[in-house]
Amino acid sequence: MDYERYADGEALLGWVNMEARVSLAGDPGSWLQKVGEEIAESLDEKGHEVGHFKMSLRGKGKRWRIHQVMGGEDVELIEENLGDGVGGRPELRLLVNLRAEGDAVILQEIVRGVLEGQKEAEIDYREEAAFQPGKPVPVHRIA
Repeated sequence: MDYERYADGEALLGWVNMEARVSLAGDPGSWLQKVGEEIAESLDEKGHEVGHFKMSLRGKGKRWRIHQVMGGEDVELIEENLGDGVGGRPELRLLVNLRAEGDAVILQEIVRGVLEGQKEAEIDYREEAAFQPGKPVPVHRIA
């Protein structure tokens, strides 16, 4: 593997990871699909090519996930029954995982802008990270 070339490619990507609690009265799957599509459209409009974009909501015995592997693709929604109880805590756990071309802080601002611009849910941010990945340092072992 050409680690210099790999590092050059990685340097183009911004990484955004986020965890939040979401209080939502409506359908979680519909909300996640709508917000995910808005984030994907905003990234595309601003010229940030997506390499990997996932969001999930978990709670009430279910998990809703959306993903987009590359810009221009539809954001696909998957709903899973987890069998871990009905009801439970009223809030849902939101995870965001984004890898796209561009400055990580700008990508984070796009994600937050969409989340804060919607009116259907209250968002309580727990953890966030926005960064450019470092150059890989492989360990070579000879047997």
